[in-house]
Amino acid sequence: MADALGVISAGSLAQINSGNPPDNPVLQCVQIKPMPSPQGQERYRVVMNDSLNFIQCMLAQQSNWVMHEGKLKRGTLVRVKQYQVNFVKDKNILIILDLEVLGEYGELEKLGQPVALEGPKPEADVKPQPGNISGDNMYGNKQQQQPAQQRSLPSRTNGAASGGSSHGNIHPIEALSPYAHRWTIKARCTHKGDIKT
Repeated sequence: MADALGVISAGSLAQINSGNPPDNPVLQCVQIKPMPSPQGQERYRVVMNDSLNFIQCMLAQQSNWVMHEGKLKRGTLVRVKQYQVNFVKDKNILIILDLEVLGEYGELEKLGQPVALEGPKPEADVKPQPGNISGDNMYGNKQQQQPAQQRSLPSRTNGAASGGSSHGNIHPIEALSPYAHRWTIKARCTHKGDIKT
């Protein structure tokens, strides 16, 4: 275990979260769960640990081979060669595109006392809104709330089964990822021009 603690990249998840991604961090897999997919694609949710923090991860489909060959198991160390960070539902999700399982260390108990990694993005998104609202008068509060209600109305009318929680899941199209949970693009025509032939 002392060897593994020397190899693991302690603090690398905090670096990734702060925008200073290290090259090829070594992390420990502490949990693996298969995820159901409506398209029938095989997907895995993995929790990775750097001995100080842990983070939710998704294996990209091209990395599923480590599951098929039985190499990635709970407690194994992995060198993450390629990854990207996606911001989904107020938290960062690490998408693992390529990895190498360090089988020589075997299956270890959880290294360190990791705590959940708190992302700076949720705080940055949440704090300015209350600050802006509290600085304005009551009339300003109503103005800020009305556009949010107007934006969420099309979601409710087009997808009645989704209920009132759909207004919290509106993201710009460029922020969507095929590795995120289910998402749907809904659009509204705001200007109708001539048909181009």
